[in-house]
Amino acid sequence: MPGETKERIGGWTVETLHAHLSEMMGARFEGIRELLREMDARQTQRFEAQEKATEKVDQRTREEKASANEWREAMKDREQSFVARSEYTQMHKAMDDRVTELKEAMDRIAGKGIGLNAGWGYLVGGLGMLAAVAVAVFAAFALLKR
Repeated sequence: MPGETKERIGGWTVETLHAHLSEMMGARFEGIRELLREMDARQTQRFEAQEKATEKVDQRTREEKASANEWREAMKDREQSFVARSEYTQMHKAMDDRVTELKEAMDRIAGKGIGLNAGWGYLVGGLGMLAAVAVAVFAAFALLKR
């Protein structure tokens, strides 16, 4: 130290230097320990946040899988309740054939009805003609008798 002489020794001795350096190093080490504690606390917080996020992702994944399974089951049920295309085509053809048969039967019935109606018309017309002839004959005889 400045102003230090052999008779008068300054304040620095090995012991004081040791005490001074120990104090400085202790303060430094305490600061480092505090930083390490803070880093450890942040690391713990990050780890907990990651665990929560992982749990949420796992839960969401389970929900999506359940939803997908439900959808798959619904589609399976739908497929089982629907008629297959080949079966539908076969049924459609059978129905078309049956409708054609029914139309033909109705046409035959209608044809018979038309013929029967025409027959009734001829019968009524013939009877009307006969009645007219009978009236004419009766009138002719009535005039001749007079």
